[in-house]
Amino acid sequence: MIKLVALILTLFSFRSYLLGYDHPTSYLILLQNDAEMRANGGFFGSYAVATLDQGKLNLRFQDIYVPDGQLGPGHVNAPKPIDEAFGKGGLYLRDTDWDPDFVNASKTIRWFFDKGGEIKPDVMLTVSLTTIKNILHVIGPITIPDYDMILTEENIFNLLQAKIETDFFPGSTQKKDILTNVGQVFWTKIKYLALPTKIKVANILWDELLHKNILVNTINPQLQTKLEQNQIAGKLTFPSCQNGANECLLDVFLSVETNLGANKANCCTKTRTTHTIYPNSKTIKHDIKIVYINNSSHENPKLPSFFGGNYIDYVRLYIPKSAENLIVTASPTLPTTLAGYPKPYTDNSERLDVSDYFLFKVIGLFHITRAGTTSNIKISYDLPSNAKDYELHILKQNGMHVSTQEVRFKNKIATTELENDWVFSGKIDEY
Repeated sequence: MIKLVALILTLFSFRSYLLGYDHPTSYLILLQNDAEMRANGGFFGSYAVATLDQGKLNLRFQDIYVPDGQLGPGHVNAPKPIDEAFGKGGLYLRDTDWDPDFVNASKTIRWFFDKGGEIKPDVMLTVSLTTIKNILHVIGPITIPDYDMILTEENIFNLLQAKIETDFFPGSTQKKDILTNVGQVFWTKIKYLALPTKIKVANILWDELLHKNILVNTINPQLQTKLEQNQIAGKLTFPSCQNGANECLLDVFLSVETNLGANKANCCTKTRTTHTIYPNSKTIKHDIKIVYINNSSHENPKLPSFFGGNYIDYVRLYIPKSAENLIVTASPTLPTTLAGYPKPYTDNSERLDVSDYFLFKVIGLFHITRAGTTSNIKISYDLPSNAKDYELHILKQNGMHVSTQEVRFKNKIATTELENDWVFSGKIDEY
């Protein structure tokens, strides 16, 4: 509640800026499809540009491939995994959401939009397909007569994808036209809702902000500082012990999934991570097992009705930089229908990327879970300790709504769906 009040007060103090009363304020809204996960939510194949002028809204939609296709001469090297997965010889706007720190990722995303001829927005923010589904659950179906569609929370993904993909050709404005029509109907319905329903929609948006499923970035330095302080800017920071650092051993875990399979396999996948902690007076041993379950009915998309398939994932695991005796093994399940795909890591050190990021150690690897199968990654490491208290901070990937975590510490078992960052604590000196 304290955090919510602080956030409301922060936004209220900048209301003139946010509503365009000082001057028209521009917004670039990345429409993320979290059925295809990227570092800070889903793949943004489309976006909206909104302008607020004296509180009045002007809204338009666009296909990401339009500014992507207007990039001028020059070359930007892609991160190695993107280059290996797509082989495009460089980085493009559509793949710029790579850094799991959204403050850093925003700089790259903004630069590419600018080079693609788009506006330089005052505010950039993310909105996921799951967030839109949650709103539809409250406001009910919306009817799109021009395209003979009734969109509900259950069908919006498949129906929109099918309508966009049907008869599409390079240079077509079909995607933009459909999204513009849907967006206008959606906004009109929101505008004329009864007050109690509007409050329910507002509560969804607040909740998504607080759970890092909507991220906000601005060129206003004072507001940006406040957003970061209120933890709604998607900034990745190394945590601190809740009860002070003198007698606390701090452990950290973050898993960042990036779907590089050019499909929507996250529609049908889920993960379960088990942390087993072995404490003693000198060392903490942390064993982690991540199980990936892919419930896709087919290995590849079958347009226009099915968009999932094999889950080709580049996983980045963030643990403490001080971790010792690191062991990483993986048991991927390989596609049977694809001629080429990035070779997943099993035990070949050449397929494992290990680097340092501030106080984190980052382990990166390709991992594949074939449709209809289960796979896993196991890692273990030691942390030197002379502390009495142990804290494990499990950080949530921005835009990942659910990730089941179980912690086993001596005779204690605790679980969370990781809807936000979560802390487990235990006493090392109790046996």
